[in-house]
Amino acid sequence: MNRNVILLCLAEALYVCYLSIGFTLISLVGQSLAIDKNLATLPFSLTIVASAVTTIGASMLMARIGRRPGFMVGAMIGVAGGALATFAIIGGSFWLFCAGNFLMGMFKAFAQYYRFAAGEVTEPDNRASAISLVLAGGVLAAVGGPQLAAFSRDLLAPVAFAGSFAAITVLALLTFVLTAFLKVPPVAKAVRSEGGRPLADIMKTPPFIVAVAAGSVGYSVMGFVMTATPLAVIGCGYSIGEAATVIQWHLLGMFAPSFLTGKLTARIGTSTVILTGAVLLLASAAIGVSGTTLGHFWVGLLMSGIGWNFMYVGATILLTENHAPEERAKVQAANEFIMFTCVSLSTFIAGAFYNLYGWTAVALLGVPPVILVLGLILWLMTRRRPEPASV
Repeated sequence: MNRNVILLCLAEALYVCYLSIGFTLISLVGQSLAIDKNLATLPFSLTIVASAVTTIGASMLMARIGRRPGFMVGAMIGVAGGALATFAIIGGSFWLFCAGNFLMGMFKAFAQYYRFAAGEVTEPDNRASAISLVLAGGVLAAVGGPQLAAFSRDLLAPVAFAGSFAAITVLALLTFVLTAFLKVPPVAKAVRSEGGRPLADIMKTPPFIVAVAAGSVGYSVMGFVMTATPLAVIGCGYSIGEAATVIQWHLLGMFAPSFLTGKLTARIGTSTVILTGAVLLLASAAIGVSGTTLGHFWVGLLMSGIGWNFMYVGATILLTENHAPEERAKVQAANEFIMFTCVSLSTFIAGAFYNLYGWTAVALLGVPPVILVLGLILWLMTRRRPEPASV
């Protein structure tokens, strides 16, 4: 158990580092390559779209061939994506760069299942800690990703940024090597059969509804605010370096709590952890509308990251606790597809929404869906409350 979880944690660290370099630079490269500057963010959007459209196929593939070979396939797609993007930058091809980013998004779809795999290779009592520990690997990426992006930017000079995408190609290759050492039990026949309850029936159950709602809303609201934040920070007169620092602390808020989230879940319960995350997102929105000093951005984004962590980890644990092994492929695929479709839409509109309505509107837009999740969590907690003993 420890060996598999540690390998998955390291794979998560490499994958998030891969993403943090790419997400830091994709829009800048897109702007330099695109003839029509309105298309500058298209490569970034394609990574999210690719994740959404690939996630179902990735889950079904791993249900048949297993987690280890599935993760290796995903990592090799990531290698191809990074290499294609590198050659596109050197050749000055915007559309080839878009294709590379689509492949990078496909890798993201496979890597999102690292957390589920951690829960599957541990005993139920250790599942929450294993899931949160894997996500804690993102702390290394939050610290090292921006530095690696800056260091590798001119490795293939005089072509700026090509070296950074060559670096993420190496990161994907290292991920392939790490996942090759996983020792995951073979896929059971019951799991491969994709039996169990019909998906439509599972999707009507309260735990599925709450898990999907919490994961989708938490991720979408966080992603929406995070995508608009650099525009808002620079729009308020601060430097690009100061905007990068705000995002870096936001990333730490996203992943650092994972060292404790699993133990906290075991102590206070999954529903309470999700509830706390929703309250933190509301607090982040309140800070966002109260001012636009650097401190407001810094504290608000830090709280947004922590709120996302609690909701994301809690929703993942809730989902894994409420389906049979033979149902996991379709349940996880449905969860990931719904969640990343929502994230795709939220990140796609974030920049335009900020330009039209400003930062206060960005901070407030996520409040209604978070309040809806609060209501759903309280509903689930009420349903799970034990019946009073009859007299």
